[in-house]
Amino acid sequence: MYVSVRNIQLKGLESASSQLEESNLMAAITRPLAKNEIAVRAIYLQDKSVAERSQWVQDVFPDTAEYKYKEDDTSILSHYRENFETVVVHGDDARRMARILKVNRAITRSKVNIAVMAKSMPPDRAILLNGGFDDVFDMRMDTVEATARVRSIMRRRRIIFDNATFGADDTVLDRIGSYVTAKLSPRELELFTKLVKNSGRAVSGSDLRRSASKTNPDMNENSIQVFICRLRKKLRPGVEIRSNYDGGYTLSIET
Repeated sequence: MYVSVRNIQLKGLESASSQLEESNLMAAITRPLAKNEIAVRAIYLQDKSVAERSQWVQDVFPDTAEYKYKEDDTSILSHYRENFETVVVHGDDARRMARILKVNRAITRSKVNIAVMAKSMPPDRAILLNGGFDDVFDMRMDTVEATARVRSIMRRRRIIFDNATFGADDTVLDRIGSYVTAKLSPRELELFTKLVKNSGRAVSGSDLRRSASKTNPDMNENSIQVFICRLRKKLRPGVEIRSNYDGGYTLSIET
């Protein structure tokens, strides 16, 4: 059977190109976080393994400033020092770490929250995840895996706002990010922004249609129902869109 030299060369080039793409992807996944890649605020509990945990945190989040947690220090999570999008809490007391998140919920609910423990057990991880942390890292975890996990979490969070262009300010967008679990389409984001801005108050179907019709004049009652149904599937536990008897909707947030 005749096989041209050109075909062999093309197949060789395709194979080499595929291997290069795979190599580049692996390098991108496993490379350490750059200094300014993610803005992090690290908080630690003073206990026997704090030095080891602090070193591990620095290996994953280079040049991250760390602050000792004090119960009466309300400024530790403020933005006056520097802006940040990720909160890292490390300690050996899972319940206390979960309380830190709960007490500072007004700030932490709009952030990516990561817990770090020296040696976590399943009950510890359950407490932290149920307390609102996005992930729990164990110092026995390889830093390459930890870095990949961080990038994955940040990618999911940021992609939610790919099309956030409906006049929502940063505070509203932060709230939206803390309420949903998946990317919102432009139309879903438009409607959900209206509900979030009126959280706890009824929004009539006609108000939602008027809001959406600015960019989609064909929006009708049935369309609103379809988008509300889709939105409900993307909400975190404790966040609910309730249907009202008059055809409107209310966003309810469990506190």
